[in-house]
Amino acid sequence: MEARSVRLQDLYRALYEQPDELLAGIASIWQLSLSGESRELRVRQLAEGIQSPQRLQGLVEHLSDGARILLAELAGQGGLVPAHRLAGEYGTVRRLGPAALRREAPWENPQNPVEELVYRGLAYRTYADVGGSPVEGLQIPEPLLTRVRALGLEPERVSLQPLTQPPSHVLGDSGTSAQEDLLALLVHLRNHSPRIQPGGDLSQLVTEALVALRDRGRLLGEGDEHRLAFLAAVALGADLITVRGATVGPSPRARAWLRADESERYRALLQAWRRQEQWDELPLADLSLVGDRRDYDAIRARGIVLALLARAPLDTWLSLASLQQAVKRMRPDLLRPDGDYDAWQLRDTVSHQLVSGYEQWDRIEGATIAAMVNGPLRWLGIVETGLDAASDMTSLRLPSGRAARWRRGHGEARSVASNVCKVAEDGLVQITVDGTCYTRYQLERFAAWESQAEMARYRITEASVAAGYRSGVKTAHMIPFLQRIAGGGVPQPLLARLLAWGGRLGRVWARRRIVLETVDPATMRELRADAEIQPYLDLPVDATHHLVQEQHADELFERLRARGIWVQLVEDDT
Repeated sequence: MEARSVRLQDLYRALYEQPDELLAGIASIWQLSLSGESRELRVRQLAEGIQSPQRLQGLVEHLSDGARILLAELAGQGGLVPAHRLAGEYGTVRRLGPAALRREAPWENPQNPVEELVYRGLAYRTYADVGGSPVEGLQIPEPLLTRVRALGLEPERVSLQPLTQPPSHVLGDSGTSAQEDLLALLVHLRNHSPRIQPGGDLSQLVTEALVALRDRGRLLGEGDEHRLAFLAAVALGADLITVRGATVGPSPRARAWLRADESERYRALLQAWRRQEQWDELPLADLSLVGDRRDYDAIRARGIVLALLARAPLDTWLSLASLQQAVKRMRPDLLRPDGDYDAWQLRDTVSHQLVSGYEQWDRIEGATIAAMVNGPLRWLGIVETGLDAASDMTSLRLPSGRAARWRRGHGEARSVASNVCKVAEDGLVQITVDGTCYTRYQLERFAAWESQAEMARYRITEASVAAGYRSGVKTAHMIPFLQRIAGGGVPQPLLARLLAWGGRLGRVWARRRIVLETVDPATMRELRADAEIQPYLDLPVDATHHLVQEQHADELFERLRARGIWVQLVEDDT
């Protein structure tokens, strides 16, 4: 989030707003004599002197290293930076009235780089707009900004420090497990069609589905509940899940995502994380926000960290501490964009102590950066993380083979996957993982997943075929599908068993219905005669009972409520 000036300010206006005592002090530093009774004339004389290239060059050469770096940083960021971003590294300006200015003469002995620029007329206090809120800023006004840029000052390069020794242990995830675990989730939702209660928490339902898959050994990635909550948030953020009536299942976009190649699926998940507002990294850092969340912008924080990593070297082990310090130096307001470090309170969920203030930056922002690196950035395959001998995360590495997924200018070499599918007589189906995401999604309608590495193993049994029948997939669909993915190599004994199972399964049906019951036949006749209610009624049972399809029940109940009829749900016959 860049800072914008609340009002345009040029050098003449900036000088005119300063007290006479400060104008005289600035003039003495620039060795200028101000003459004339008119204040406007003295301001013009001072502004013209400050713009002299020779004088400017000479003054800048005599600045301290910190002030010269700050001047370059201001010029490099458009001439305006919120003051709170500079306070930790460069200091703040004392607020001195006319008497104190005469007594202290701060232009002769500035206390920090910010004062050095302000009390020498190179930068001026103003207001900056950050996220719609005005905050104090430091600005180099035009035309002085143009003159400063012409000096060619180089801002201090913020670099991440490489490790001299590789880490003791490496935690890595290519990002493939996230895609595979979401495939398992989408299969589960399609095959089981879980229902959500009115007002229910969809994110919690999806997370619980992932927990159930983990407990069954179906997931490939880490089973930590923070990761599962992250996967649920990403799936919802990528619009892979929808609710129809009360039934939760894969969305039409999920099928497009499954059909896409691995890189496109990866980028969709990355963008979903970057845009996700309903999930954040604070719990990963053992922190919880106390009170109002309106000032917390997780999306902005992710963008800042990714922007720094986009300039970091690839395939090199880098110090985590150097990443944290780089953010602290450049964007100390990572999580608190208004720079009010004391008003923003969090609770340490381990010690239960409140933490706030700039002095807690390492515990708050530093810990959140570490959580972001070892959490989402590693789970999505952007980084690998390194542990020291004490199993503490101290480093990270950006693999070049994955840079094309998130860095501009890095082309990705695409190889055409050689898909292999073998179908055995006993119903074992082995299929390559690479390039078969949607095929395996279809296969699991009537084949049970067993295990997975480079090849995924599925088993076709009578029970799995019966499950396919219940979802509307008949042997007339299964056999051509198997012949296609196996290149015609489906053993005849298996085909014979499929036909036999299909023959038995196709003779008897059972459909789940809801029984709508009225207190008397007159009420049921009234409902059956209602033109808006009648389409929701399926098959009549008797004068006071009618069957209703489950998927239509919620809409029917809503129609009845609109007529003042409240349906009492009875779970059993007692």
